[in-house]
Amino acid sequence: MELPQPFQPRQTPWGMPTVADLLRPGAWVRTNYSGPYRVLRVTEHEPFTGWVGQTKRMLGQFRTWSITCNDFENYPSQRQKDLRWLTDYVAVAGRILHFFPNNDDEVFLLPRRRCWLRDRGQVLGPGSAVQQGVP
Repeated sequence: MELPQPFQPRQTPWGMPTVADLLRPGAWVRTNYSGPYRVLRVTEHEPFTGWVGQTKRMLGQFRTWSITCNDFENYPSQRQKDLRWLTDYVAVAGRILHFFPNNDDEVFLLPRRRCWLRDRGQVLGPGSAVQQGVP
């Protein structure tokens, strides 16, 4: 992918919450294109490199985060084949957005009591504390 000139990525403003501040291991999330997923790890990355023309070069000291997670069917497995990675995200005004401004991917934190998901080996369904609004 060739980057537009000048390169203006999304960045977490100084002093504002980062992706790691907004997401903790164990949280349930979804994206605007798939999910839900259970967060296993949130990892910070820098510097960011990319292609400019035919040359790969460092684009700057931009901090991005990767979210390692697994989906509903595979939780709590941490086998390599069951993991999913959401990469190159930043926090902007409380939202978790992709680093590249031409990419509209977003990660949404799901409230725990609204998740109809398997947790600790049980499927939460009709009549469960979760359905009745107990956090």
